[in-house]
Amino acid sequence: MVLKEIESLNGVIKEFNKNHVLYEELIKINSNLEGLVCTYQNLLADYNCAHNNYLKLEQKYFSNIAGVLAKDLHENTPCPVCGSTSHPNVASIPLDLISKETLDKEYENVELIRVKKDAKLVEIETLKTHYNICLKQLLENLNITDALDIERKLEEVSNAYQNKLKEQRGKLVLGNNSNEMILFY
Repeated sequence: MVLKEIESLNGVIKEFNKNHVLYEELIKINSNLEGLVCTYQNLLADYNCAHNNYLKLEQKYFSNIAGVLAKDLHENTPCPVCGSTSHPNVASIPLDLISKETLDKEYENVELIRVKKDAKLVEIETLKTHYNICLKQLLENLNITDALDIERKLEEVSNAYQNKLKEQRGKLVLGNNSNEMILFY
């Protein structure tokens, strides 16, 4: 009889430990997610900044091209872009010339940051999926529907297991004392 109770108690302890491991995994995943989200937000800010810089650089580059094309324009001579022979507002060459190579390097930088940002987002989504799987399993194991009840339920189960363990230990001590008494008589 005592052995059956010990086996039952061991099963309960195993189940509790399994749920505790899931709970600890959820805490670890949540912590990792916080770090990944922070990194992603930094990459997103870097990307937005680099992309805006690229757009400004691109605009300067196109202004450079317009200025270069316009330097050879003369009244009554057709424009190589639109064909007009009248040029009332000729573009000038900006002081800060932007080369195609400079523009391409900036584009590569933007793409590099975008790839890192997108990879981090995939990492976050993968971790979220793992989190949801662990959470679903824990909710099923504890037979609860609200994730907010996990800590309360784990504490309830822990207290119940501890009380049952104390009770079983008490029975074992009484059983051992009775056996010892029998042996001494």
